[in-house]
Amino acid sequence: GNKRDRDYSPTLPEGSHGSKFLNFLSKELIPYISVHYPVREEKTLTGYSAGANFTLYTLLTRPLLFTNYLAGRIGSSLDSSFLFRSIKKIRTLPKKTASRLFISAGSKESWALQKQEELLSAIKKKKLKTLDICSKRFEGLAHGYAGAFTFLVEGLRWLLGPADSGLNADG
Repeated sequence: GNKRDRDYSPTLPEGSHGSKFLNFLSKELIPYISVHYPVREEKTLTGYSAGANFTLYTLLTRPLLFTNYLAGRIGSSLDSSFLFRSIKKIRTLPKKTASRLFISAGSKESWALQKQEELLSAIKKKKLKTLDICSKRFEGLAHGYAGAFTFLVEGLRWLLGPADSGLNADG
């Protein structure tokens, strides 16, 4: 069956593996990829729904692991109390290349929009100078493929900048 909530969540009454998955990423997968493939210093974590919960969890508990965080439509299994406790513990983000957070939800997802605004409000109160945040609400979209596709396209567009960034076919 579907184990996304269990595997991505840091806290669930029936058990969760979010911290195990995060340790796997940081201690096994990322080092392996770095040794065997050419990689950039800048890393991006992207998640939608339950994956967005994991993305936010990672940003708040291991902010140096990735540079960019794209979180689309917070999942209903979100333990927001855990995230709010994590936000309260943050004094400052480590001084490094600035982190970026893109977070979004569709206008037909009132629960996700409400949680998104609550989390953003708590994060913004911390006045984290090294965190650049973009929040989007996509009109007419709900939880599904159109919402996921729109989130990914718009999140990457924000992250990578405009198409005319100086790169062209003429070199």
